[in-house]
Amino acid sequence: DKFLKRKDELGVMNNSLVKLVTELRRMIMKSMEQVDMLQESAHHMEETAQKSKESIETISISIE
Repeated sequence: DKFLKRKDELGVMNNSLVKLVTELRRMIMKSMEQVDMLQESAHHMEETAQKSKESIETISISIE
């Protein structure tokens, strides 16, 4: 890209924008990874809650 090699204000601005886009992409990718981790954690918590519910129901039935 010819603007990347420019040493004037346009080149500086272009280089800054390229860096900004690169950093934004990195941040978005990191956020997406964290969303995936949160979804996995939520699924695990849901499974644990379901098992706890089943255990409580079993105990409740055996007490009656």
